[in-house]
Amino acid sequence: STLQHLKRPDNVLAELLDLADEVYIEQPPRFVTDYMSDVLGDAEYLGESERGRPIWRVKAKVLA
Repeated sequence: STLQHLKRPDNVLAELLDLADEVYIEQPPRFVTDYMSDVLGDAEYLGESERGRPIWRVKAKVLA
């Protein structure tokens, strides 16, 4: 959930998805941006953290 503390969380998330096969995101709903919402639309919802925040597993898309 560190994305909520960054100035440009969308840029960081995009970079992480370029570098990793999958990324786990725990993000309070009030900090979900439009870009994150699009990314999370294809993600697997894993439930809630002990803090009650939703957790998703986002798999990076492989470009052919």
